Amino acid sequence: VTGVQTCALPIWRLGSTGVMRSMPVVRRALCTTATQPAAKPPAFTPAQQILQSIKSMLPRVMTTGVVTHGEPIVYVEPKDVPIMLRFLRDHTGTRCKQLVDITAVDIPTREKRFEVCYQMLSHDHNSRVRVKTLTGGDMGDEGVPSVTELFSAANWLERETFDMYGIYFHGHPDLRRILTDYGFQGHPMRKDFPLSGFVECRYDEAKKRDRKSTRLNSSHQYDL
Repeated sequence: VTGVQTCALPIWRLGSTGVMRSMPVVRRALCTTATQPAAKPPAFTPAQQILQSIKSMLPRVMTTGVVTHGEPIVYVEPKDVPIMLRFLRDHTGTRCKQLVDITAVDIPTREKRFEVCYQMLSHDHNSRVRVKTLTGGDMGDEGVPSVTELFSAANWLERETFDMYGIYFHGHPDLRRILTDYGFQGHPMRKDFPLSGFVECRYDEAKKRDRKSTRLNSSHQYDL
């Protein structure tokens, strides 16, 4: 018995005039109230479970982690990128056998302006894991270790990131431009790259190839 409830029950009696009248009599009725189970804390989502698992096994490698749009994002130091990618590839809980893409984001207001992003895919678990690291990208900066020994697809992906952003991948077997011309100056995806570029190129109909004109002056450049 967990509670007491009062209720009014009508009792009929014969009045002085011979008319049956109802008189409310208050009676105590005992009632049992079912105990509600305590609310359970919300369970972790699959993405949160992945982050918790990685953090428990690689506490010194994973600096932090967040979940965005239902997908886990793992942050590591540049030197630890190969360690994390090897773990995600070989561990039975992740099995990210495919490196889908390598790209970057340029945020000039930061001390380490470039955020290098690795998109990992697991066919076995039908899941994705994103690995990010921060680097400066300035002249003489050590950059990020190459992961071509882990994933052959990283060869061209790292070359593209180097070409567009100027991020150095040390240990790459052939780090050279892949999208722009060999003599191209600058890196087009940097926020401080002028919209018109540094050098104007025109197609030479006689030579059947591009030829470079003089370097553009500041009046022809439009900064972002």
